[in-house]
Amino acid sequence: MIVTKGLTKRYGHLLVVDHVDLDVREGDRYGFLGPNGSGKTTVVRMLLGLVYATSGEITVLGKPVPKQVSEVLPSIGALVEGPSSYGHLSGRANLALIDAAGKSGSRRTRRRRITDTLDRVGLGGIDNRPVKRYSLGMRQRLGLAAALLRTPQLLILDEPTNGLDPQGIREIRDLLIELNAAGTTVFMSSHQLGEVEQLCTRVGIVNRGQLVKQDDLATLRALTGRSVVRTPDVDRALEVLDGRVEHCDVDRLLVADADTSALNARLVAAGVRVTEIGAERRSLEDVVLAVTGSGSDRVDGSDRIGAVGGDTQ
Repeated sequence: MIVTKGLTKRYGHLLVVDHVDLDVREGDRYGFLGPNGSGKTTVVRMLLGLVYATSGEITVLGKPVPKQVSEVLPSIGALVEGPSSYGHLSGRANLALIDAAGKSGSRRTRRRRITDTLDRVGLGGIDNRPVKRYSLGMRQRLGLAAALLRTPQLLILDEPTNGLDPQGIREIRDLLIELNAAGTTVFMSSHQLGEVEQLCTRVGIVNRGQLVKQDDLATLRALTGRSVVRTPDVDRALEVLDGRVEHCDVDRLLVADADTSALNARLVAAGVRVTEIGAERRSLEDVVLAVTGSGSDRVDGSDRIGAVGGDTQ
């Protein structure tokens, strides 16, 4: 669905995207992750032909981009850098303009299609207030509605749950899973690791413009070789396990033993009550931090330009 080879983007001497090789397969729910300023949005914009690459190749839905981007755009739904709209018009009026421009379907069915799409994104009861009076979450839902008008084969989304409350995030997650099950491939740029962990099946991680990891989420979240045990009998469990507990947090023990069955049997035989036991897996946060290192946008005092006593020129 999306393949890039050596994708690179420079702005003058500034290297923003550095030889990125994406591989997004049909049916994926692909999470595109990385620290702020790592080049995620620039990559998304290049995929849609909004920004031209300095070098490298892009293929979307089997067609080269930007050369044949006009041929694939009708099959793509996109939400990039927040939804765009005419602030003085209502949400329905905005969708009607988008539908007419994109020739998404018959004019006779436009009203029904817009209503159905608004229902899907949680705006079915919207009134005629202008979009400039919408909350951030409502504007985000409207942007997603615009992306879904064409019943796309591919959804390319940049931070689709930005501004939504927890209930709204869950609703959008369920909607994207539903669309994916019906045949839509989802490519989503996000910084919300917990959301990506619940939604995505495949992940790519960028840092300082480079793709540093790309794999199935299940593979990335490999077993650590340790077990997690919860018990109200912490002192007795520590005694029985005899130095194999690597960490203890109230009633939760992290044990250097991957055999949960044998571990459980040993504890129970010693009279330890086990309320929960399971193999530990790496979290997506662990994976991202391991491959991005210090790729944060944090600026500490030692990083300041023109610090006290320094040269500001």
